[in-house]
Amino acid sequence: MEHYKNYYTKEEDPVLWELHKIRHEIAGKKQSSTEINTIGYQLIKKYKLNNLRIVRQPV
Repeated sequence: MEHYKNYYTKEEDPVLWELHKIRHEIAGKKQSSTEINTIGYQLIKKYKLNNLRIVRQPV
């Protein structure tokens, strides 16, 4: 996962701030993209998030 600077504060945009925290946690675990995607698919199935559209990039 690419590192980036956090250019906003929690007060300016709470949603982006939470996303930053999640990305930071994932990066700290040093998981591969396959592992991250597998966990994501499991969560989608667990919480029955059937209205989500999964977009795959070409290899």
